[in-house]
Amino acid sequence: MKKALLLLFLLIGCFRPVLRVETSKTTLLANGYDTAVFSISGSEDAPRIKIDGDSRFSKILAPLSTHGVWKAGLAAGVMPGQVRVLVASRRQHVEQTITIKPQITD
Repeated sequence: MKKALLLLFLLIGCFRPVLRVETSKTTLLANGYDTAVFSISGSEDAPRIKIDGDSRFSKILAPLSTHGVWKAGLAAGVMPGQVRVLVASRRQHVEQTITIKPQITD
């Protein structure tokens, strides 16, 4: 009986949902308005989302929870470049890279 309870405890303790991050866009225009949406699942609490490196390229919009899925926005700035976004829960983290391209107008 004790072995069965120990095994059950270990199985429950080892099961952790995998942090998944899906991005609506991987390329944004550097116009100050273009936005990508991150859909984050596998995090019970609000995930921590931050820009790694120079944040002049863009900004993170506050995450909101809808039916167990967190959604957060990334608004492009006006400078082109690569933006590395770090999404973290208590035990896991995921990195996403978004390209901010110059907006060319006539």
